[in-house]
Amino acid sequence: MSDRKKRIGASGWLGAVLLAAVGAAAWFRQEFVPAWAMAQPTIEPLWQHLKTPSQWPNWVAYLVSIPSVLAVLFLGWRYLQYRKSSRRLFKQLSYLGSVWRWNSPADLPMALKPYCPNCNALLVYEELGGRAGNQSQSVALHCEACQTIPTEQPGTWKYLQARAAREIDRLIRTGEWRQHVPGH
Repeated sequence: MSDRKKRIGASGWLGAVLLAAVGAAAWFRQEFVPAWAMAQPTIEPLWQHLKTPSQWPNWVAYLVSIPSVLAVLFLGWRYLQYRKSSRRLFKQLSYLGSVWRWNSPADLPMALKPYCPNCNALLVYEELGGRAGNQSQSVALHCEACQTIPTEQPGTWKYLQARAAREIDRLIRTGEWRQHVPGH
C-alpha cells in the first residue's frame, strides 16, 4: 500500500471519528438542555469575569499562573506514576520463605532486603559450609526477633539475592506482579 493511500485511509478514519463526535454531541444536545439551563446563571457571570481585563501587571499573572501549572503537571505525573495499574506498587514479594522488599525507581529492584514473615523484622544472613572439603555452601536467613530461620537455601548470600531479583524480574515481564499486589 502506498504512502498516499495510507494517509487517505488515516484521514478518512479521523474524519469519521470527528463526524461521529459531532453527531453524538448534536444528539445529546437535547439531553443537556436542562443541565445547561441550570448551569447557565453561574457560568455566564464567571465567563464575563474571565473576559474582563485586569489591573494586575502581566508579570504578576505569570508569577501566579506558572507555579499553578507546574503543580497541576506534577500532580498529574504523580497520579500516573502511582495509579492502580502501576508497577511501582509492586514492592514486596513472599518468596523462598521470606518477604522480600525493595525500592524500584527502574524496572529492576534495588536495595533488595529479606524480612521475617512472622514478625516483619529484617533478616540476618549466615553463610554455612563450603569452606573446607566438598561441603556444599548454603545461606540461612535468621530472625533475631522471633529466633526462627524462615529460609535456608543452597548457594551464597549474593546468589540468594540474585535469585529473588530474577523472580521479581520474571513477574514484572510476565505481568504476574499484579497477583502479588493487594487490590489487583
